[in-house]
Amino acid sequence: MSTITRRKPRLIFEDSDTKEDLFKTQTLPLSEDYKDNSKPRTQNVFFTKKEFGLDKMDYICLVVLTALSLFTRLYQIGKRKSVTWDESHFGKFGAYYLNRTFYGDVHPPLAKMLVGLAELIAGHDGRFNFKGDYPSYVNFTFMRAQIALYGAALVPISFVTLKALGISRKMAFLGGIFILFDNAICLMSRFILLDEPLLFFTSTTLLFVTLFYTSNSFTTKWYVYLFSTGLSMGMVLSSKWVGLFCVALVGLATIEDLYLKFGDLKMPKAVYTRHWCVRIAAFIVVPLSFYMFTFKLHFMILNKSGPGDKDMTPAFQAHLKNNNLGVQSYLVAFGSKLSIRSMKIGNGYLHSHSTNYPSGSNRQQITCYGYDDDNGKWIVESSERNPGYNYTANTEDGNPQQPIYVNEGEYVRLRHEKTNQYLGMDIKHQSLVTKSDKEASCMKYEDAPHKDALLWKFEIVDDEGMQKSNRIRTISVTFTLKNKFTGMHLRAPGTTLPPWGFDQMEVCGSKSTGGDDYLWIVEKNTNPLVMSTKIKVKKPGFLKSFIYLNMKMARSNNALIPDRDKYNHLESDPITWPFLIFPMRLLGSWNPGDIKYYEIGNPITWWSSTAASLLFPIHLILLIIVASRSKSQEDHTCLMQYWNRGKFLWFGWALHYFPFFLMGRVTYIHHYLPALYFAYLTLAFEIDFIAGYIELKTKLRTRTILFLVWGFLSILGFMLYMPFTFGYTQNARNLKYRQWLPTWNIYEDYHKM
Repeated sequence: MSTITRRKPRLIFEDSDTKEDLFKTQTLPLSEDYKDNSKPRTQNVFFTKKEFGLDKMDYICLVVLTALSLFTRLYQIGKRKSVTWDESHFGKFGAYYLNRTFYGDVHPPLAKMLVGLAELIAGHDGRFNFKGDYPSYVNFTFMRAQIALYGAALVPISFVTLKALGISRKMAFLGGIFILFDNAICLMSRFILLDEPLLFFTSTTLLFVTLFYTSNSFTTKWYVYLFSTGLSMGMVLSSKWVGLFCVALVGLATIEDLYLKFGDLKMPKAVYTRHWCVRIAAFIVVPLSFYMFTFKLHFMILNKSGPGDKDMTPAFQAHLKNNNLGVQSYLVAFGSKLSIRSMKIGNGYLHSHSTNYPSGSNRQQITCYGYDDDNGKWIVESSERNPGYNYTANTEDGNPQQPIYVNEGEYVRLRHEKTNQYLGMDIKHQSLVTKSDKEASCMKYEDAPHKDALLWKFEIVDDEGMQKSNRIRTISVTFTLKNKFTGMHLRAPGTTLPPWGFDQMEVCGSKSTGGDDYLWIVEKNTNPLVMSTKIKVKKPGFLKSFIYLNMKMARSNNALIPDRDKYNHLESDPITWPFLIFPMRLLGSWNPGDIKYYEIGNPITWWSSTAASLLFPIHLILLIIVASRSKSQEDHTCLMQYWNRGKFLWFGWALHYFPFFLMGRVTYIHHYLPALYFAYLTLAFEIDFIAGYIELKTKLRTRTILFLVWGFLSILGFMLYMPFTFGYTQNARNLKYRQWLPTWNIYEDYHKM
């Protein structure tokens, strides 16, 4: 059996405290590496066979970091007795779980469920609406403290993560200090917000994927770390959609690892296939299943009507307790007053108003509007009766009329109740926005170019009713509306109209009938001749509701766009975040005597982490050049150490930062905190690498010196801005000398850039 002996190279990332060598000389059998398939041995991306573990000194470091983290996160956490910043949103969302009221939001439910759990443990009964001062029966301090624990855990987790990456104990401890003494991370831990659960699951994902790749394949620990990574991925994704960046990080590492294994010709196909299977199970099935489970739990708990009803389909709403859609007139009859809703997510209700189109036919506008108001009511008239006929009045002999129900295929007129004009379509005029379609408008009966232009036929596409029939029924029936004169179908393509259309959604006509932009449903039906009854419609299945709500969330996220015409003290662009240009006040009142919180990072370490992150690729390129031009094994080892330890940290920063440049939604400085977590670990990594290189060349104890210098600077920066972290009550002008940049509004408003 042939063997190869590997020479022990000199190390930069050698732990000087324990003298642990991750690259010890090994004699590996080349021809029998995979004979024992019960214990496959493959070279992972960190090139180490040593199982990770902590020693006594590591545990002492963890105790110190954890104690300091708990103190900084919990100290005076109940100082402000009023709802602070986004506690008004997320505290309220947590309360909805306690009273089981359905709500709508742009974020997945897990972090808000954890807020609800914190409120439940604190004894909250869900009555408080999180506005103004906290009442005496709400233990807001205990609520905040529970959320703060997620932030406190970041510090020891960062230490363990850096240790698992092979960073020396001193620099792993320094990395924990960077997280511990950043004012922004600390401040955001002290309120009832989603940021700290998000950061916590981000950190656990990085920790577990690091431990996974530093473990021997197919061992018990390897499986534990593998599926723990998948579960953490599901948790971070279920907290906020920025968790997708964590998923992408793990995905890139997995692609690289499987590619390297593919090139290992000694690895049996069965072993390689096994690697694929377990990764698919852990990194795809587990996260997706957990993500879906949180929504299943969300739907199970929130079974009462609430402010988020309109985010779901009418059929879903009808099954919520106390929802007014559940009991109403079921069959549509002539004379019924209808609210007709587009089935394309985000369109809303068929709508008209007294304003005309600025060109084209110059007739009254037809739009879709997100709210069911008085301009969204339509009266159904028979084509066989005169316009304006009263279907609900008594007959000439004084007897009440009997309802005449609307059937599929029957032509009707739709009269706009507010303006008394009719929905029509003229083939002569193109839609003003979607030029390939025809204009839909409202017109007076006598002004119609042809009477058939006002006639519409209901064509049933889907029927979710308990009993099937050819009658048009409230909520149960999805239909298209076909114009008799033009032969076109009424369509709401989801296009936003210009300001002349009040930024409402376009409605037009098209010959095609594919897609949900052609589909409509009667959501509300009022007719005194038709008795109100329980709507007999099937409840949508979980998968349908899950997909619908996620599509609604995506559209709502995209709708959160900044108004560039309005100057705002809170919003900031991603380009400003790494340079800490626009810190943010968490309160509108900034008067002397008010408790003031200012979201500003530790500028010394914040700017240093930015420099480390920006210099990483340059440093890597230089090492590649040196290694390619050198015959020394030490240079190649140095390059591999730098790449294999630093790639998780740098790509974590890049993936959590650069995608924000592609987003059109409004952004704030706290959106940078997940990227900042990776940036701080990158800073600790870079300092350790530089210190190791200097020690390698000069034998100086550089790590100790740099540890003391950077530790002092980190504490100094934190203390400078600590008053705003724990709540400053005096005149902010007293701290004007800490306003290092003119864009910081510590004691005055922002200057326009």
